[in-house]
Formats: sequence, structure tokens, C-alpha cells
Amino acid sequence: MDNKSLSEKDSNEMPVKQKEDDKKQKPIIDKRNTFKDTVSNNDFVQMDDNNFLSEKNCHELKQKALEQFVFFWKSDSPYSQLFLCDFTVDGITFNCAEQFTMHSKAMLFEDEDIAYDVLREADPLEQKKFGRLVRNFDQELWEVTLLPIVERGIKAKFSQDESLRVTILETYPKTIVQASPCDSILGIGLEENDSLAWDCKTWKGENLLGKALTKVRDELKEEVELKTYL
Repeated sequence: MDNKSLSEKDSNEMPVKQKEDDKKQKPIIDKRNTFKDTVSNNDFVQMDDNNFLSEKNCHELKQKALEQFVFFWKSDSPYSQLFLCDFTVDGITFNCAEQFTMHSKAMLFEDEDIAYDVLREADPLEQKKFGRLVRNFDQELWEVTLLPIVERGIKAKFSQDESLRVTILETYPKTIVQASPCDSILGIGLEENDSLAWDCKTWKGENLLGKALTKVRDELKEEVELKTYL
């Protein structure tokens, strides 16, 4: 067969193949057009209405959560370990609860050099960094002693400052929650606006700091009531 015959054959087959492809594509195009024709403006309006209702439900759920929890995270909150407030424990004055915790950590593992560095550092974030450098660190021991240490620092902080004591007592009977997405030990591993934070069953952290604050708050409340009774 010569080149001319091959060329004619190809030329004759191409339109047939193109028609077959068109037949396969047309039903798909037709289905899309059919679907498009069945959607009216009212359907889109209804979808918008559903979205509005969903936002309303989220707002209601968060409001319900705020009836049970007091969320905090940033250092400007009085419940933060980084909040600047002088208090004294065992004759040593600390400028924030973080400094007390990191100093206690260093002393627990007998690292006096780091303990000294923590005390001379005024920046809470730098104090935290020094705390991570503690030598002879034992994770298991730290896990069982962390909460008591944190509670002791919080108790001193809120009992020695009248304005802070009033502030924390006003949270009763709610649970105080550190809504930090960066901390799954002292916090819940979630920020306040995350819907998972609104139910303690879906928290991604232990909230140890929140538990310590809540416990100390209840103890301070009992002390105030006892003084009033006496």
C-alpha cells in the first residue's frame, strides 16, 4: 500500500474517531448542564440560611462553654505563668510564677548554676529557656513534682496580692482553662475559639495549670469563708 493510500485511510478514520469521542463526551456535558438547570437561586439561598444557622449554633455552644470554663492563654492574663507579679516564697522574691517554677525545677535536680541564672533573669521567656537547660533532669520525677510546685507558686502569687485574689475568686465555680494550642501538658492543646476546646472530653491536653489554678482558687475561697465565719 502506497503512502497516498495510507494518508487517505487516516484521513477517513480520523473523523469517525472524533465522532465517537464526541458521543462519549456529550452525555457528560449534558449531565452537567442538566444538574446546573435543576439548581435554582432558592437552593443557594437555602444553603446560605443553613450556614447562618450553623454559625448561630457555634455561638450558642461557645456561650455554654463560657458558663463552665474561664479560658486564658497570653501572658497579659493574671492566670498566666508569665504574668509579672512579685511574691515571696522561703525568703526569695520572684517576679512571676514561671520564675518560681523554673527555679524550683533547678533546685529539685540540684543545678544551682541554672537556679542562679533563673533568679537573675527578669524576662519570663528567658527564665523558661534556662529551665530547659537543667542538668541531671529526670522526666519521671518531674512529672510527679510539677503540679505540686506549680500549685505552691500560684498559691503564693494569688494570696499575697489582694487584687489578684479577688480576680481569681470571681471565677468560682468555673474551671480555669489554659487554652494554649502549643501546650498539651499545662494547657489543653487548643485555643479558645476551637470548638474542641468547648468540651473537656475533646481536649488535647491535660490542663495541669488550669487544674492547679482551680484548686488554689477553691482553697482561697475556703480560707475567706473560714475567716468570715470566725
